[in-house]
Amino acid sequence: MRSLALILLAILLSTTAQAQTSRQLNANDINVAFSVPGTFLALGNQADWLSTYAYGFNGTPMRVQSPVAGASITGASRAKESGGGATATIGLMGWGFGDGTGSVASQAVWGIYGEARKYPTSTGYAVGQELDVTDLSGSLVTTNPYNPFQPGSTGALHLASGGGATSSTKAYNPATGLNDLVSGTASYGLLISANGSTFNTGILFDAAAINGADGTDTGGAANAISMARGHLIGWYATGNLQKFAIGSSAKAADISGALTWSNSGLTVQNGGGAMLFQMYPGASAVNGIGLISQTTGVAPQISAIGSDTNIDLQLVPQGTGAVKVTNRLQLLTTYTVATLPTCNAGLKATLAVVTDANAPTYNAPVTGSGAVTIPVFCNGTNWTAH
Repeated sequence: MRSLALILLAILLSTTAQAQTSRQLNANDINVAFSVPGTFLALGNQADWLSTYAYGFNGTPMRVQSPVAGASITGASRAKESGGGATATIGLMGWGFGDGTGSVASQAVWGIYGEARKYPTSTGYAVGQELDVTDLSGSLVTTNPYNPFQPGSTGALHLASGGGATSSTKAYNPATGLNDLVSGTASYGLLISANGSTFNTGILFDAAAINGADGTDTGGAANAISMARGHLIGWYATGNLQKFAIGSSAKAADISGALTWSNSGLTVQNGGGAMLFQMYPGASAVNGIGLISQTTGVAPQISAIGSDTNIDLQLVPQGTGAVKVTNRLQLLTTYTVATLPTCNAGLKATLAVVTDANAPTYNAPVTGSGAVTIPVFCNGTNWTAH
């Protein structure tokens, strides 16, 4: 934090004069600036407007107020200054330590907090935090869930759990004064929450943000989110009950696939792009197909569904292909004559099978209590033998 203080004081006035001057700072300047809690630094003899606009100053060692609509604090670091001693180059760093006991044991901690406020008179956009990465190397290094830390790779945001506090690099414990703490599993990596108001959209991707897909009608396709085997997207109901999830359990040797929606409908393809399944979106469609699972001993159903009262169901082969059944095909429902539904205009042209026809005569009304199994036809008035 000493380097950050130097940067702050190099661009701001001293707390006593508050006059725009420039001179070389020394260690005493830094010590004085942080010796009085609530130090207020401002350029150009400004009044303290920050206290009116914002909150959270209790216990703050220093408040910085810029006289221009630019950055009030800038931190910078470059690798060439390390001389090989530093393990990382960090422009700005913040810590929050949850070491409270007694009455402050439940106090929450933040490593970094930022807030952007948009007022009614403003027509610009407000962003709580922007993180950019600028790759000037001229060569793209691709990554994946199984190798995210490829040498030379670049990323705008890295959310990590543990802070490197492992069994071999334990963290300091203020209760014991020893380095004896090891990090456990964190609750989540990213939380989007309401804090007085809500978001209109939770996660938003700029149409042209992903390499390989520009969002246009002629653009390609690319991964907006990459996950490993077994990672799920889950939906919960009240009571912390997961009710639905989507994911992939495919192994390295398994067939690849993709699920997409287009004007051709819902499609499932293999890794080579071959069509495995397709559901066409009929123009102005109101009827469709339902797949119904059943309990033990009950046959599952492929049924017609929709707003029409009566809906046929068609099986349509391609070209000269045929509809084939690998096992027994039962086309007609089986009844006894007594259990046949009433033949009327609504069932006209319906075929069925009876198992107890008595001396049937072709095209004559069928009678029961016999032993003959035959098809029967509803002519709109009577079931007749066929």
